[in-house]
Amino acid sequence: MRHQDVCEIAIGLVVTKKYPPHAFHASELIPPYSDILKALQKNPNYSVEDIIQKHGLAPYQAAEQAAASLNGSAKSDWPGILHDSYTKAVLAKTFEHAAKKLYEGKDPDYLKISEQIQENTDDDIKGEILADVEEEFVPFQKCGYEPFDTHLGGIPTQGLIILGAKAKSGKTSLAIGKIAKGFVQTYPKKDVAIFSLEMINSELKYRAKELGVPLKLMKRMKAWDGMFSSSEIITLVSKEQINRISSGENELGMVIVDFADLMIMEEEMSEAVMASIYRNMAKLAKLLKIPVLLLSQLSRNGYVQEGLPKPYHLRYTSLAEALAWMIVMLYNPSTDWSDLSKIPLPKEPGYGYLLVWACRGGFKKHDGPGAIQVEWDGKTGWGDKATGWQPLVKTS
Repeated sequence: MRHQDVCEIAIGLVVTKKYPPHAFHASELIPPYSDILKALQKNPNYSVEDIIQKHGLAPYQAAEQAAASLNGSAKSDWPGILHDSYTKAVLAKTFEHAAKKLYEGKDPDYLKISEQIQENTDDDIKGEILADVEEEFVPFQKCGYEPFDTHLGGIPTQGLIILGAKAKSGKTSLAIGKIAKGFVQTYPKKDVAIFSLEMINSELKYRAKELGVPLKLMKRMKAWDGMFSSSEIITLVSKEQINRISSGENELGMVIVDFADLMIMEEEMSEAVMASIYRNMAKLAKLLKIPVLLLSQLSRNGYVQEGLPKPYHLRYTSLAEALAWMIVMLYNPSTDWSDLSKIPLPKEPGYGYLLVWACRGGFKKHDGPGAIQVEWDGKTGWGDKATGWQPLVKTS
């Protein structure tokens, strides 16, 4: 139903006294119906003669006839229907403006478009009666990486995943060679966006090939290299997703950013600036309803004496703990720390651990935080299979 038709019905329901004037928002109506509603809200004695005299006979007749045509559906949630119709009309105008910009060879505001798409499609905008909500225990999805799928149930359908480790621990090889590869294998109609802030794309391709990612799967991975801020990444991903939706291509199903610290200049690095990165990456996940995997370095100080790396060892901010859906740390007892007396995990040559400290959806397969034992090779990084699970006593 056109927005104009809904506006006519709304005013018709008011003038025929089936709805009170304040049931609708004038800002969601088009003229002259918005002016009629404002007048009715301001003056309860505003008569039919006043409407016809000041706004014309045609809009009054159209509204009256529209309301009369409803029959039994007059009891529907017309304020809600008007709101939905209004947001769709706003979205249509936004796309119309964006199309004009594109024809002129200019870039529209992709972030604004994405936000309005979310507002138009997200049922949570209007709120829901909790008793009426369909239950869903945890929004997990398989990711194609067996250690996660077996011991965690996968990864979130949307949310920020932080993968933390010290330098040279295999973060990139795990993210690209295992998680991205497994994801596109699992979901043939979903692609992965990769922002490599550390390597140029040619180096990333070489590394992916070295890790056993076949060319046919690399075609499902779109990579950007360069130095981007978190806000720029939101804009670029939003633009890419909109273009894919409009062209009928595979949509992006996951974003990988390697790594957090390189989104800001060293002289600008602070608690507040780093916090904005975690906040924006969480916002991107919510905006596009996809998982965002953010690689992050650990603070150089503090974790060596404590044995295992923990969430608060992420550089500069504790906000990561509040915003992340899942926090995973990489740990190899053979190479990371020499004081094994403080470490509750067995040291076995050729094996390392994925320390899962936080999982907002709950630990479905095990009780509480734990360490997934995985094969580790210095050349190829982390293996494909999990060989066990060790519970962790959370001290952070």
